[in-house]
Amino acid sequence: MYQRALPLATRKLTITATQLKGGSGLHGGIALATQDVFGPAGIVRLLADMSGTGE
Repeated sequence: MYQRALPLATRKLTITATQLKGGSGLHGGIALATQDVFGPAGIVRLLADMSGTGE
């Protein structure tokens, strides 16, 4: 990993083994979905859907 990337990109990168075992993909997917839905753009979409404006 470090050999294929630019030094600036890996400056603060830490690679560790997962403690979640087989559930790590599921947890990652949930984290991404949560960030999308409850992030600023997601909240705007939710409010637009609730108000019926369809923005």
